[in-house]
Amino acid sequence: MRPIKLTVSAFGPYAGKTVLDLDKLGENGLYLITGDTGAGKTTIFDAITYALYGEASGDNREPSMFRSKYAEATTPTEVELVFSYAGKTYTVKRNPEYERPKSRGEGFTTQKAEVQLIYPDGRVVTKQRDVDNAIRDIMGINRSQFLQIAMIAQGDFLKLLLAPTEERKKIFRQIFKTQLYQDLQDRLKKESGQLNDKCDAAHNSIKQYIDGITCDENDVLSIEVEKAKNGLLPVKDVMDLIDRLLTQDRGKKTDIQKSISDADKALEIVNANLGKIEAKEQTQKALDQAQNSLTRENEASLALKAAFDIEKGKISEREQLAEEKARIEAEFPRYEALAVLEKQIKNDENAISKNERQLKKDREQYATDEAEFEKLKTEFESLSDAGEGKEKLYRQKEKVQEKLTKLQNLSALFETFHELGDNLAALQSDYKKASEASEKATADYEAKNCAFLDEQAGIIAETLESGKPCPVCGSLEHPCIAHKSAKAPTEAQLKRAKENADKARKVAEDLSGKCKEAKGILDAKKVETEKLVKELWQSVAFEDAENKLPEEQKVVFAEITALDTALSEEEKKVSRRSELTESLPKTEKTLKERDKDISNRNTALEADKASLSEKKKQRDADRESLRFDSIAEAQSKSDALGKTVSEMKKAYDNAQSALSDSDKKIAGYNASITELSKQLFRL
Repeated sequence: MRPIKLTVSAFGPYAGKTVLDLDKLGENGLYLITGDTGAGKTTIFDAITYALYGEASGDNREPSMFRSKYAEATTPTEVELVFSYAGKTYTVKRNPEYERPKSRGEGFTTQKAEVQLIYPDGRVVTKQRDVDNAIRDIMGINRSQFLQIAMIAQGDFLKLLLAPTEERKKIFRQIFKTQLYQDLQDRLKKESGQLNDKCDAAHNSIKQYIDGITCDENDVLSIEVEKAKNGLLPVKDVMDLIDRLLTQDRGKKTDIQKSISDADKALEIVNANLGKIEAKEQTQKALDQAQNSLTRENEASLALKAAFDIEKGKISEREQLAEEKARIEAEFPRYEALAVLEKQIKNDENAISKNERQLKKDREQYATDEAEFEKLKTEFESLSDAGEGKEKLYRQKEKVQEKLTKLQNLSALFETFHELGDNLAALQSDYKKASEASEKATADYEAKNCAFLDEQAGIIAETLESGKPCPVCGSLEHPCIAHKSAKAPTEAQLKRAKENADKARKVAEDLSGKCKEAKGILDAKKVETEKLVKELWQSVAFEDAENKLPEEQKVVFAEITALDTALSEEEKKVSRRSELTESLPKTEKTLKERDKDISNRNTALEADKASLSEKKKQRDADRESLRFDSIAEAQSKSDALGKTVSEMKKAYDNAQSALSDSDKKIAGYNASITELSKQLFRL
């Protein structure tokens, strides 16, 4: 990802709109962002990270903190980043949630957090979740990975270098799109494990079947079977051994089946002879039983005929009971009509009681609502001057807010003043060291220069030749030549000493100029600060102002809080008066309608009471004309008669059926005796 242009508005220390055209820096290499503490480096990182991922570049800052405290109330807080990735240009724009002035009316409202992503083809995405997912898809990394590799902030490159191996693998896998190779590796590993498991299962299954083979120890195949159980035979030889054992077992099975067939034929002959003897004995036994059963059934038939005659004599009584039951049931509709009337009377009584209670409750509620209405009218009258003090409070707040701004500016001036003082002290310290170095270098040069001049005779003597004039006296003879000291500096050494002295002096002069410049800036800043101190406090000295500043800020914050509270209360009064202006006429109309409704329902209630009285008279007359007190009593009597009639009919039917069954049994026994006698003769 390469940032092209970053635009911030009311963001961090940037009160207005600021544009960083990063495209001017070129397309190659890294972008170095440097500056003093507080210059805004971290703010740029925050802006880029927030535009991409909706969060700050550090974990100790929230998007709600991005709103600049220096910005005008009407200046929107937003970040717009134009960046390129893989040769395509994208634009993402975000704003955090913050308080802004209302478009209509007074006060503030909450500006919701919004986001917009524009694709290279012009397509626009505005939902936060969709934009966040799209950024991760475009970049191929999440926020934490972006902070590790894309922006190296003040030594954070160590976080990537010192990250665990797995974390670095994850980062590089996403950067270089190698996740598919990792997926392939994992899938091959999984399939290999599954194949190994299937192979092991197959071996275990084969061993299980081999262990189940049985073979006589005298069999010629017993040795091979033992080898197979011990795992000494190949799978192919084991399969051949099983085929031979199966062939052997099938031959033995055929011999056994032939022996069983021969035994079954011999058994059939024996069973045929035994069957004739048993059949004769069974026939005689059955004949004796049939004769005994016939005797017993003839005796039972006489008793059943006497019982049937008794039940036959009860037919007339049964018919009279049935007629009485019919007469009772003919009056059931009158009982049902009486029950309906009773239910209507009960429902009417309940409805009248309920309506009386509700009417009483409505009258009580009407009285309560009427009293509340009068209370609201009184409250409305008390709010007649609502809002008159709001403008005064706003003016007071503006003055206090102006003072707070000056206090914040003074705090910033003091901070800058101390920074300039620290800078001047550092320059003065450097100047002192440079001055001492200059003095030392100058002294060294002067010493070397004196030594060099003192040794000029020796130096010239080294150049004298016999017969040539002396450059000093012109003599052609040089009887007493001077000698140069061994410690005498050379011209080159003298030159280096002079260069060192000049250089040290130049450094000291430059630092002296910087000290003067820094002193001038410090003095100007002190004058600016003293001016603001005098604006705030006429009698407070410059040295005491900084100590007074925190307490004064605390007092101003308290005043703003108190004014905000007062403004809120005033707004509530205005809102309440507006609410009552709209609701009181509606409430009054509702009360009149409810009063009319209560009167109408009282009239209807009196009519319902009169109708109930007539229904009770009708009920009492119906009760006098009926034999039973209720349909339940009449039904109980009818059911009792019906049960008696049913039992008498059932007893008659049972006696008749039992006699008929007995006659059938006697006929059956006679037929059986005849047939069994014939069978016994044939045997």
